[in-house]
Amino acid sequence: MSGSFCVVSTASALIGVASLTACSSVMPTGASAVPARSPQLLKTVALIMGEPNFSVDGAYQELEEGLYTRPELRNGTLVMAPLGDIVPYLGGQYRYSVTEGRVQLTLGDKTLLASVGQRNATVNGAPVVLEAAVEERNGSAWVPVSSVWEAMGAFVKWDKTRQRLTGAFVLPAGVKLADFARGGPVTEETLLSQKAGFYRSEDGVRMADVIVGYQNPDGGWPKLEKTVSLLTPLNKEALTGFRSKSTIDNDSTTKQLVALAKVHAAVGKSSHKESFLRGLDYLLVAQHPSGGWQQFWPQPQGYKARITFNDDAIANVLEILRDVAERKSEMAFVDAARVAKAREAYNKGL
Repeated sequence: MSGSFCVVSTASALIGVASLTACSSVMPTGASAVPARSPQLLKTVALIMGEPNFSVDGAYQELEEGLYTRPELRNGTLVMAPLGDIVPYLGGQYRYSVTEGRVQLTLGDKTLLASVGQRNATVNGAPVVLEAAVEERNGSAWVPVSSVWEAMGAFVKWDKTRQRLTGAFVLPAGVKLADFARGGPVTEETLLSQKAGFYRSEDGVRMADVIVGYQNPDGGWPKLEKTVSLLTPLNKEALTGFRSKSTIDNDSTTKQLVALAKVHAAVGKSSHKESFLRGLDYLLVAQHPSGGWQQFWPQPQGYKARITFNDDAIANVLEILRDVAERKSEMAFVDAARVAKAREAYNKGL
């Protein structure tokens, strides 16, 4: 009798390295068929004391975007921290109700419920006792990380020398944990450095279609890693937390607008024009009363709510507005009303 089975080894998690996954399509003669197991992934999360960030498989993110939040160590081993920005990177869901003082955290097939001021919690209805009571601080729930991670099925390790807490999670594979396509001739880094003829080619149109596909409803674009391919539609389900938010950081939004203008000037596809105009509207409405622009908009928090001159962010916005106001050839399709608004915003931003 034949069948298939998939084994995920978590032995490597014990030493904090990548998992080993072995699958076989042949069963021993005479063995009974067993149900096929769903594919699983190992994700390793780390918190370092004194650092305002966390890492997932070595990629660092801010623990609470813009707030410089650092995990807290008590009594040598008890680590307290908010988990709201970590959970989405594990493909899970997190909700904290300030009014109810209640935390709901779901990873894979496990859901944890906990309340502020309480050590008693439940996982899928079964009682668990946390190492310390949940605390509320400035609208966030701080939890005892080790016991919460262990309750969710993780292998947890405390490194006293490096002051680092690591959790290794074996999670069901799915679109929220799938990576983006990477590399190739057109990436996030190279979309504006192609030869002139590219923007009228099939690949140029495909790139513009991909750009339209991951534009946010507010008109802006999120920040992607440089190696992400722009010839393959993006897995938007993997854009979690602050990764999904519109920004002008790292040339985001402005370089998408320039690329769309180039392709539209060469091909004239209406969806590219409409996407460009939504992006231009985003820049116009996001302008701060002082004349500048914040890194993230809308709903920025912490230092990301401040005007930013880092990485030529505002300079890039002003160049777009100038080219629209002066009706440069690639942007001559913009209507008169938006041209007037762009000119006003440009002058205000100088």
